[in-house]
Amino acid sequence: MKSLRIPLLLAVLAHAVPAGAAHLPVSLLEHVDDRVLALSIPEEALVDSPRWQPGQGPVPFTVQQLIRRIENWVQQTRPEVESVRFREFVLKPVESPRYGRYWHYLVVFRPVVGGRESEQDSYVAVLLDGRIFHGLVEPGL
Repeated sequence: MKSLRIPLLLAVLAHAVPAGAAHLPVSLLEHVDDRVLALSIPEEALVDSPRWQPGQGPVPFTVQQLIRRIENWVQQTRPEVESVRFREFVLKPVESPRYGRYWHYLVVFRPVVGGRESEQDSYVAVLLDGRIFHGLVEPGL
């Protein structure tokens, strides 16, 4: 199983956001083996998701809810996929220069089509309100 070997590297498109400036997406870059996983989450989506911090009670979006949400999302977006095989769930922080720290799940799964599990991992970020953002994996630098 390919694993996420380097902790989350948060790349924010703007360091200081002037008041009244347009909201820019928060970009997340994660090193996966010799490749880079890139995710983009609009700041507005972060702000609309539940605010949670470790030690402040249970996570507002459970792993059971996460599994059901991803299975439904895959069914809607890729009807040829029969099921998914989950490989990894990681609860990670994401920082917004304007709004502070929020949390999301980084999920790795493989689609099953024609009874065969894909050899390629799929990556998504899931906010704590269930919204899913698909990641793209590109060759590393």
